[in-house]
Amino acid sequence: MDRVRPLPQIADDALPTLVAATEAHATWSAPPAADLKLADHLTKNIAILATAFDALKRHAQELVAAREDLWTPLALKLGAWVGLARAAEEAAPMVTDVKAASDWLKRSAGNLRNQRLTPLAERARDIWARLRQESNVELGAIRLEGQATSRRVELSAEVDGVDAGALGVMSQGELHALALSLFLPRATAPDSPFRFIVLDDPIQAMDPAKVQGFVQVLQELAAERQVIVLSHDDRLPAAVRRAKASARIYEVARIAGSKVVVSESSHPASRYLEDGIALALDKNVPDDAKDGIIPSLCRMAFESAAFEVFDERLIAKGGDSADVQERWGGATTLRQRLALALSGDKSKEINTWLGTGPRRDAFSVCNAGVHTGSTGHHADQVRAVKKAIKDLRASV
Repeated sequence: MDRVRPLPQIADDALPTLVAATEAHATWSAPPAADLKLADHLTKNIAILATAFDALKRHAQELVAAREDLWTPLALKLGAWVGLARAAEEAAPMVTDVKAASDWLKRSAGNLRNQRLTPLAERARDIWARLRQESNVELGAIRLEGQATSRRVELSAEVDGVDAGALGVMSQGELHALALSLFLPRATAPDSPFRFIVLDDPIQAMDPAKVQGFVQVLQELAAERQVIVLSHDDRLPAAVRRAKASARIYEVARIAGSKVVVSESSHPASRYLEDGIALALDKNVPDDAKDGIIPSLCRMAFESAAFEVFDERLIAKGGDSADVQERWGGATTLRQRLALALSGDKSKEINTWLGTGPRRDAFSVCNAGVHTGSTGHHADQVRAVKKAIKDLRASV
């Protein structure tokens, strides 16, 4: 009887046979003292005890098997995780070194990237110095910051010597000039396989001074590659002519039937004179129409040439485009505008320059002829204006 071990004191709803086994064990463990009764007790209760313990054992084995089926996959995963955790713990001292090395590589990559950018940044600042002209924004450092998809270009700038964010203080025209300053060095890098540049309407929102600086930059670029610029702005060809740049200017027009016509563009004064001579020689146009139209064409040609000469003269003396426009607007007569072109002073006398030859004839048809009409030989009048314009340009 002492060899039957007592049952553990547990409560588990999953073992319904535990109660019966506990009761059978309690009965078995309380035998009577008399020998005959003890014999009857053993004979009677041994089968009950064995049956209850067998049922408990069977149920317990079933429960263990069921729980092992649930636990085994988790145990396998946990075992694998424990292996990784131990390996991570052993490698923990190396993580700090690896992270430091990774950070060093990132910093070094950034430094190398900015070192490669340095020549381009210097070239960008040089181009900006020409494009900004009258702007008080001076471009500072240009750096590449960030990593992966968050990379960006950091620009610094000074306004009147005070540090400021570049983009926040620039006008629209300055932003266009800045974009060109950043694009052109990259597009013209020595290792670029392209030996040409195509720019589409690059001077939009630029003031005249920046347009002139842009033409200077284009002249430098055109020394080593072909430069093609598309623009609707008449200020660009005017600036090219003013700079006497070695450039070919074309006009693209779409005529009836959507036919595209490309023709080489001449100076506005030349176009007015070409129209004038064509009109003068056209026998199908009545003389009274020629009398009214030809003097106006000659006047526009003369004033266009005078503005070109005055603009070139004043810019050469250190003037700016704003001064040119203001002083030109203040001259309201042909005489005053010719005086500006010849001397820079609208009040100066021009009679000596006009003389009594073709210049005087040209002045007459462009001045009085505009108001009263032309009465002379139209083709000769156009030729006289052409000769006067040639002399005017030679005075610079």
